Amino acid sequence: MLLLKNPKPRIHNINLSIGKDASGNDRVEVITLQPGINEAPPLWEQARKHPLVVKALEDGEILEIETARKGEAKPGDPADLSHAPEKQALGVIADTVQVVLLHKWLASEKRDKVIKAIRDQLDKLDPAKDKGKRAS
Repeated sequence: MLLLKNPKPRIHNINLSIGKDASGNDRVEVITLQPGINEAPPLWEQARKHPLVVKALEDGEILEIETARKGEAKPGDPADLSHAPEKQALGVIADTVQVVLLHKWLASEKRDKVIKAIRDQLDKLDPAKDKGKRAS
């Protein structure tokens, strides 16, 4: 799975021209990267060729993070963090502020330490809500 990290405290919006519609008007896709960890959008391979995105990658304003171990990368659920080494998964979770993404990872994760880290991060983001914790 490819994740994108926006290390800046501001949102990155990338306007990407993806062709023309039936009326001949430009079709534009907007890619929004919130601060912290983001899932790579479906058009990322196209977006990463845009000169402004190339510069942002070179300057470290956007970072690509591959979470699959070598040889284990496989197409599938982009929400799956289970192929990342535990240490990397814990670092990614600590940098994630998107509650929806954390819940996706929680649903597919099997490692106790990673599950605890996801729940702790969810608690930091909104301590008043139930995070699907198991009854003890």
